[in-house]
Amino acid sequence: MVDDRPENLVALSAVLGDLGLHLVQAHSGEEALKAVLTQDVALILMDVQMPGLDGFETVSLIKRRAHCKHIPIIFVTAASVSDTAVHKGYAVGAVDYILKPYEPDILRAKVGVFVDLYLQQEQIAQQARKLAEQEHFFAQLLDNLAVAVVYVEHGRTYRLVNKAAARRRGTTPDRLISQPFDDAEAIPYVDEVMRTGRPSTAYTVSTAASYWDHAFYPVADDGKVSGVLLLSLDVTPRVEAEREQEQLRTLKQLDRLKNEFLSAVSHELRTPLTSIMGYAEFLDDQIGGALTPEQHQFVRRILAGGMRLKTLVDDLLDFAHVEAGTLELECEPFDLAAIAADVVDRMAAQADQSGVILEAKVAQPVTGAWDRRRVDQVLVNLVDNALKFTPKGGTITVEVSQAMNEALVEIRDTGCGIHPEHLPHIFEKFYQADPSLTRLHGGAGLGLSLCKAFVEAHGGHIGVLSDAGAGSRFWFTLPKGP
Repeated sequence: MVDDRPENLVALSAVLGDLGLHLVQAHSGEEALKAVLTQDVALILMDVQMPGLDGFETVSLIKRRAHCKHIPIIFVTAASVSDTAVHKGYAVGAVDYILKPYEPDILRAKVGVFVDLYLQQEQIAQQARKLAEQEHFFAQLLDNLAVAVVYVEHGRTYRLVNKAAARRRGTTPDRLISQPFDDAEAIPYVDEVMRTGRPSTAYTVSTAASYWDHAFYPVADDGKVSGVLLLSLDVTPRVEAEREQEQLRTLKQLDRLKNEFLSAVSHELRTPLTSIMGYAEFLDDQIGGALTPEQHQFVRRILAGGMRLKTLVDDLLDFAHVEAGTLELECEPFDLAAIAADVVDRMAAQADQSGVILEAKVAQPVTGAWDRRRVDQVLVNLVDNALKFTPKGGTITVEVSQAMNEALVEIRDTGCGIHPEHLPHIFEKFYQADPSLTRLHGGAGLGLSLCKAFVEAHGGHIGVLSDAGAGSRFWFTLPKGP
């Protein structure tokens, strides 16, 4: 409400007060301009004759502003208005004239109509904004879907394409919209769904580098199929995972068969091997008659070869148990230091033949409950490994100690050492850091991996420290228990 006379504003407020409107009073054209710039206005009631900016000038300035040009304005003025003034009012943007004195009911009715129009327009604008937000949301949702979405309307033309579908075709969505649908493999399915109105079964298409699942759904308008929605999903990761799972199952089956084979072969070899070594020992003891020195040498070579074969068979059988998860420990209390000293004594002759000093450093008994046979195997394997790689004149030291609730065994040598690139793999099955030396001394590359398995079965740890050319230090710990 714009009027330079306060009593006129009071009168207008009294007439319109029961409509429940937010009424804003402006006492001049300048105040009216400020008001429309700071708030939304549904209707302006404007006096014509005002000092400074009159009603015509004020309306003209209001209409120049883009967000104000559609505000309806009613001039409320004196009874004597010329046709020229009325024409000028409509020319500057007024929608009506109300002459003073005015009929309150008519004024309320006209104001009510314009306010209702404003509220309806606001509601429409709000719905339009919500619709635009929803369209933007769904457009963003479609474009961010991993699923390729295509809508094909009658006439086989693209109506909707998201970014995933466009990428699959090596282009952008805007270049496909309204273009002919050109997926030759999908056209028969689209035509079938158009004809029957029933969704098609999904099918998988394989390309050179990917696999896709496709599904087709009819879109109906008033009971009539108007188009087909095509959803395509890249299932390459799933197909590759299924292949990997199948390969894993095959490998597990092969691994099981391998373990069964090793176990069966080991058992089958033991019986004839025992007979061979038994009769060779009879010959060596000359039970069947005296032997010449040369014959003694032959028999001892048979025994040495038999022992190597027995060690290999035992390793294979142990390996089969480890791989199958059937390794069992038979723990009993014993002195680990005594076992280590016994191993050194038993292998002293082998060390003498190699020209290597083999010694044990045992300060005091180290007792615990472990599997005596498996611990003995670990010590023999580690000492035997040190003998293989320690040159003549070298030294191998076996030391047993304890700290807290652990027993610690160290086998140190002054041999050729291990190159750094081999250290992470030294306990892997069948791994050989120097195959030429392994062939020279025999072995299948299972000794260290079995040591690791036996130690860890006890809950212990095993490791190695070494530098090429500076010897090696193998160690393992065994928990002593409470």
